[in-house]
Amino acid sequence: ASAKYLKFLANRYGGNWELAMAAYNCGEGNTDRAIRRAGATNFWLAYPYLPRETRNYVPNILATILIANSPHQYGFGHVRPAPTLVYDRIRVPASTSLGLIAQAADTNIQYLRYLNPHFRSNVTPPVPYIVNVPSGKANDLVALFRRLPASRVNNTNLASASSGENWQTISNRTGVSVSELMAVNPGMASPKGKVFVPVAGNKVDTIAYSRPTSPVPTASVPAASNIKVVKAKAGDTVAKLAERHKANPSDVAKFNGLLPNSILHEGRQIKLPTE
Repeated sequence: ASAKYLKFLANRYGGNWELAMAAYNCGEGNTDRAIRRAGATNFWLAYPYLPRETRNYVPNILATILIANSPHQYGFGHVRPAPTLVYDRIRVPASTSLGLIAQAADTNIQYLRYLNPHFRSNVTPPVPYIVNVPSGKANDLVALFRRLPASRVNNTNLASASSGENWQTISNRTGVSVSELMAVNPGMASPKGKVFVPVAGNKVDTIAYSRPTSPVPTASVPAASNIKVVKAKAGDTVAKLAERHKANPSDVAKFNGLLPNSILHEGRQIKLPTE
């Protein structure tokens, strides 16, 4: 919404982004009055007539752009930019639970919200919608949603079937009858991979169903020998710690159920997935 409004303001002021930023900060009325008093549609000529906050706001943004484009020139050559966030994009049905998407993508709602900061709730808008999901998960998610009627995207959970399980064992740990499980998983004689589990009411319970006590490890979870445990230093964030250990901040964040910008207390143990 903010980006759309800023674009509207840029068009309103003839493509002048400085005036658009001024209007975004102090309002169109104040900006129009400053232009009239200056007698010109030029930010720097209208500058003396704008509110003090706006006179600082626009130059600060322009300075930030200059520094970002030429960090070495302005003494910021030592600053390492955050790694580009990598993700896939898929279209999901209207009003799809983020809990369901997170379960299907082997992640959590917190990380899904990080990839989609524009979401205001844990349900997608009431129209078919594009959602950012963890990289490499698009094909699996598309195939999964093709199996699920759009009418069930907000009252269905997922359970992961272990090798050798049958519908009765899934029923025992989910509390859903075998007939109900088979009804929402048509054509599946025995449970394989992720299976749908109907839930009562209109909201999805986002707590994932636990597996049996001796599950077969999934490929997405590194074995114990492939995990390195490190301790956070004072002032660390997940991204800072990951970069110090030459690891991908997004991967470390996902693996520990955190966000890349999460602040870590000194001494906190963080697991690093290794090759």
